[in-house]
Amino acid sequence: MRVGSARALRAEQARFDAVVARSGDLVMFFDSDGTITWSSPASSAMFGIDPADLIGVNGLALIHPDDHERVIGEF
Repeated sequence: MRVGSARALRAEQARFDAVVARSGDLVMFFDSDGTITWSSPASSAMFGIDPADLIGVNGLALIHPDDHERVIGEF
């Protein structure tokens, strides 16, 4: 990777981090099996859980059983 493109990638990541950190919207990244790999700071306000504590948790376990079928279909 060229130095310039590495620098551009770091700048783009910094912009993304700044936008997400200040957003009230919940953003989560998942592995294909439903495991949470990243959660935005908004998870603290929405769930009362530190984002770091959600890493490694199966996100499907957080969904009410009555909603599983619908959510999996939409996911």
